[in-house]
Amino acid sequence: ESVDHANCFDGYDNDLDAYVWSDTDNNYVKNPDSKAGIDCQDFDCLNVENPNKPGEKCYPSEFNLFAWDVCKDGVDNDYDDLPNNDGSKTDGRDNINEGVEGAGVDCYHRTDYCGVPGYPGLSVHENINVFACADKSASGNDIDNDLIDGANCADHGDCDNMLGSYSGARCVADGDETGGYCGDGLDNDADGKTDCEDAVKTLTTLLEPAMVLIIGLVVGFIVSAVLLPIFQLNFMRL
Repeated sequence: ESVDHANCFDGYDNDLDAYVWSDTDNNYVKNPDSKAGIDCQDFDCLNVENPNKPGEKCYPSEFNLFAWDVCKDGVDNDYDDLPNNDGSKTDGRDNINEGVEGAGVDCYHRTDYCGVPGYPGLSVHENINVFACADKSASGNDIDNDLIDGANCADHGDCDNMLGSYSGARCVADGDETGGYCGDGLDNDADGKTDCEDAVKTLTTLLEPAMVLIIGLVVGFIVSAVLLPIFQLNFMRL
């Protein structure tokens, strides 16, 4: 296919490797279940550059783990004919969520639970490994592995009861940061407050009036206990 590089971009299976023998037709026919063999779908054309469009290279898919990633180069490298919303055919719709009708599956959420730390978007789940709900970038920010529901403990669907820090603290459902979770140094329910800071402040605010009243009663009792005998003594002298 790639003897002439232009063959990889002409829309034909020049070496006929996408065809199979049919006993019915007594001839070679195109395999209806495979696009293999045509242009960039033929491995002969791997990394071949289009002589008519410098910078445009052939790959059988937009993404192959640890091999190539051309999901953002602006070229429909795999020639899967999946247009963008505006009709253009750059990276195609391979970057769109696979749940969208007509979308590709190469570049957006390539795997299920299998992901690679440091490569957000490879998985549809945050918890790609045991520490994935606790991972941070070099700048100290939480890493959103699935690029969907928030990072780390904020992704309750994937991270509740998973390790939320390397110290062993765990993520919990929203509102469940109570008891033993209030001293582990982690914002377990990802509500922006660590170690039940919100609960402590609320409790303190509610107790302040009661504490003032109790202290007032105690002081009043002590004053009465001191002054009452004096008043009684003076009354007896009269």
